[in-house]
Amino acid sequence: MTSQDTYRAFCQNRNDLSIFMQPFWLDLTCEPESWDAVFSRREDGSIQGAWAYRFGSKLGMKWIKLPVLTPFTALWIDIPDDHSPQKEIAFRHAVLADLERQLPRAQIVELKLPWTMQDWLPLYWKGYRQETRYTFRFAYVNVEVVHEGFSKSFRRNLRVAERHYTIEDGQISDLYVFMETVLEMRNAHVLFQQQKLEEIVEALQKRQQCKIYAARDTDGVQATVLAVWDESTTYYLIGGRRKTDSRYSINILLWQAIQDAAQRGHAFDFEGSMLEGVNKFFQSFGAQLTPYHYIYRYRGPAKVKYLL
Repeated sequence: MTSQDTYRAFCQNRNDLSIFMQPFWLDLTCEPESWDAVFSRREDGSIQGAWAYRFGSKLGMKWIKLPVLTPFTALWIDIPDDHSPQKEIAFRHAVLADLERQLPRAQIVELKLPWTMQDWLPLYWKGYRQETRYTFRFAYVNVEVVHEGFSKSFRRNLRVAERHYTIEDGQISDLYVFMETVLEMRNAHVLFQQQKLEEIVEALQKRQQCKIYAARDTDGVQATVLAVWDESTTYYLIGGRRKTDSRYSINILLWQAIQDAAQRGHAFDFEGSMLEGVNKFFQSFGAQLTPYHYIYRYRGPAKVKYLL
């Protein structure tokens, strides 16, 4: 049995793993031949830690990076409930160090740890460096409480949006085009083809784990948002709008996605941005600012390129 087969068996029938850790997600976003996994085991052979990673090479340099459309690394550690705080730290350090030791040697490693994993010290001791980044989350969505937490400007904009837009099921083609539009306004570009987005969304739709929301006015569809979910959390994954449209169209779509998350009994994660404008927009919802760690290490020629 290969390590990938072991990971597939490990994930089978588990409901405590995020959608981004599931083998089907890795198959969709990495292709089956470009991801693998390492494990930390107890003395009895049972798995106490797992780390699935995407790998590849470019210009003769091997790398480990996040798959496309994936907000954080597929890293899981099973900390026993009966551990004291001191034992918990020691256990987590030992498992994380064991997992990192088994990763293939790569000149470039770039990771985003799940927000639940705030302790990355074993990686620091291995020469990794860190940047603190932020997302916004509702740990549990109570519609009335969330609505009370909206900023005054957001309430005003939402009322405008509710008068001008209707919400309907969106199309993948619109989602891709609007996402391209928004990135172009930021002098950036999409890192994957529309076909890849189609494969991912269609697979998630079959599993009933995503929805595309579209905002329509008298001139047609003006914005789209893609939400995906697992057993416990709904994530705002991507979205976009026409260049000529206001951001109010996104307001109404995200508010609908949040209300749907409440119906599922889910947390809601905006998968935040470090861009000032986007950050302020997410903040206007009243969600909790939540830090997570971007971890990286560069070796050899990659380190020189990074420094330059």
